[in-house]
Amino acid sequence: MNLSLQNISISRGNKLIFDDLNIQSSSKILHLTGENGIGKSSLLLALSGLIPFQSGSVNINDKVFHRKDLIASIGLSTTEIATPPEILAKHVISYLTKRYPDSHYQIDDLIVGFNFAHQLQNTVAELSEGSLRKLSLITALMKAQSLLLLDEPTNGLDATSSHFLMTYILAQTNLCTVLTGHGGSVYSQLTDVDIINLDRAAVKNN
Repeated sequence: MNLSLQNISISRGNKLIFDDLNIQSSSKILHLTGENGIGKSSLLLALSGLIPFQSGSVNINDKVFHRKDLIASIGLSTTEIATPPEILAKHVISYLTKRYPDSHYQIDDLIVGFNFAHQLQNTVAELSEGSLRKLSLITALMKAQSLLLLDEPTNGLDATSSHFLMTYILAQTNLCTVLTGHGGSVYSQLTDVDIINLDRAAVKNN
């Protein structure tokens, strides 16, 4: 896998988050670290196409991805995206199955692996923090075709689900994963990983 971010600039509102940021990774997993507020979540949102880059380019396996390409093919798990609270979890799952029939992942495997079956009859509003995280992860895994973006994915997860997630990521041979956070012993399972500290990257904070 090859992921290249070239001369990336990102703003949110009037605040400049990154200016002329360059990242290169040829590993299966890119682990972004840095202080809280440095812009890790904003970078993932931009990589998913949900917020625009002011400048720069994204290359995945030597192919330039424009914003519409990012939106169509990249899976993102983050607490910054809210699912409507009145929707049943099973309806979210049903939508994912129909919307992404060619997913790298099997929905039944994800439901079992995350021990989510007993939550399917609940509305999103009734889900605990951990169950919301699981639903977000299932959604991202089902959508991801070119790149999987996970913002602090183990926060709120039980140990079994965290282990399942890391094992599942490592089993994929044709998908690059970018994750943030401090996973401790869980992240120590990861192999073929580049670690980049954004505190020391080409970034300016206002």
